Amino acid sequence: MTKPRTAPSSPVAPHRLQNAFYAIGLLVLIAVTLYWGQVILVPLSLAALFAFVLTPPAQWLEKKGLPRAPSVLLVTIGAFAILAAFVTLAVNQFHDLVADLPQYETNIQQKIEPAEKLLHRIRALQSHINEAAPETTQPAAPDQPKPVVVQPPQVDALSWVPSLARPLVEIFVNLVLVIVLTVFMLMQRETFRDRLIRLAGRSRLSSTTRALDDAAARVGKYLLLQLCINAILGAVVGFGLYLLKVPYAPLFGLLVTILRFVPYVGYWIAGVSAIAMSAAVTPGWSHPLYVLIMFAAFDLAMANVVEPLVFSHGTGVTPVALLIAAVFWAFLWGPVGLLLSTPLTVCLAVIGEHVPALGFLKVLLGDEPTLDPAARYYNRLLARDYDEAAVILDEYNSNHPPVETYDHVLLPALAQAKTDREQGDIPADEEHSINDATRELLGGLIAHNNCQRPAAQAATNLPPVRVIGCAVFGDADKIALEMFRDAICPKGEVVVISSNALLQAVDQAERESTKPIVVCLLTLSPGGLTQTRALLAEVRRTHPKTKLLVGRWGQSGDTTQTDRFLRSSGADNVGWTLRETIAQLIPQ
Repeated sequence: MTKPRTAPSSPVAPHRLQNAFYAIGLLVLIAVTLYWGQVILVPLSLAALFAFVLTPPAQWLEKKGLPRAPSVLLVTIGAFAILAAFVTLAVNQFHDLVADLPQYETNIQQKIEPAEKLLHRIRALQSHINEAAPETTQPAAPDQPKPVVVQPPQVDALSWVPSLARPLVEIFVNLVLVIVLTVFMLMQRETFRDRLIRLAGRSRLSSTTRALDDAAARVGKYLLLQLCINAILGAVVGFGLYLLKVPYAPLFGLLVTILRFVPYVGYWIAGVSAIAMSAAVTPGWSHPLYVLIMFAAFDLAMANVVEPLVFSHGTGVTPVALLIAAVFWAFLWGPVGLLLSTPLTVCLAVIGEHVPALGFLKVLLGDEPTLDPAARYYNRLLARDYDEAAVILDEYNSNHPPVETYDHVLLPALAQAKTDREQGDIPADEEHSINDATRELLGGLIAHNNCQRPAAQAATNLPPVRVIGCAVFGDADKIALEMFRDAICPKGEVVVISSNALLQAVDQAERESTKPIVVCLLTLSPGGLTQTRALLAEVRRTHPKTKLLVGRWGQSGDTTQTDRFLRSSGADNVGWTLRETIAQLIPQ
């Protein structure tokens, strides 16, 4: 295939740069607001998180006949009591661990002794290098003043109390605030939902309702399932460490349960801690290796077997997005941000799905394919990578009927090329090269499909009509006409002509055929409507009884106005896809 020269890219429009700067400024403003407002936003986010988790059990108690207030209080007190028990157990285990560390000092010293020797050798080598360097004469230093030693004031034995009391008081106040907010959110969950819907406006009532329901369902289901999985895995890890005789196995099991809420790294933070403890209490390195193998085996089993079965489609967020979000929220809010990273990211992805203005969030965070087959095919044509474009086309065609390949890959790509050409995003010769490449790839695809079809297929299911297909205007319409002919040839006869010979073809068909005649005018969006109206008027004037069908392919958005325009110009039917056009032409 001849590859034409690459045309220079068009300059970026000033309004696009302006919009990009506005978007960057808005993102920076949001990040600054989140950082400086964490005193208020962190307790509020934690309360919302607990409300998501505790709503299902509270609703279950209400369905059993318990009033809302007792249900909410019972669920909230039970949840925080369990959380307090876990924290108390972890603190006690950690306190005992710190107290017992001196017992393992000898073993730890033996493990780090080789590293100390290596460091000592490096320092000795560095000193030899410094001694071998030529000495430089230094000017005589003037008399140095005698140093003055400042003695710190006497420190009271209880002077540390205020510095310790302040963070403890802050933690206690935040905990009380989170509990109170959680109770109020559970008590008035419908009111909070209605207020959010009111803020969004009545015009977006349906989309806001779907977004809230989707976010609540995803986050609540994820947190409950993740909590169950983490608790089970923590118990299994703790039992495994107990069998391997690792001290304080329950502590590491609790760490696994809690830290595994942090995507990807939390589990291995607990794993490294357990491996370090094993290395500290046992001689040699075989025992820490066993602990490492156990953690790796459990991680592989959870990631490849258990979680895909439990979560099915997951959170709807890509793994890379979850990892980047964990870093982002940890930078803004510290350890609490790590805990909230997944729920907050899921909520952002849901907002991107339901709010068109924030659709970029769905693209950046969602786990759906970034580009559809048509966009991937068109992208490869723009890059002049015709081999990969052929691979994309062949892969899609091998799993779908030819009509779907035309409708979902080739026709959208041709329509996109026409749109980009009219908007000035690509030059005319770039559009011509895309059309030429598609025509060549289409020829190979048609030849391949004909080899796969049974020989007798073309003689069966002949339609009771005589089809005259006409490309209205331009190269893209002619390529679309080739797809149309290939799609209906196995089902009957077709005459393909150009627009300037349309009337002669209709006259000849009326003389030679006893079947009713159907004229199908094919035009690919955008453009071509004026030429289509002229052809419709000309055929309708000379052959008033001939059925006229328009295939208007590749048009996105609302088609009501275009449909009204074509029907008022004389079209009997309008098909918006190749499959729809064939269904109107040849009823199944």
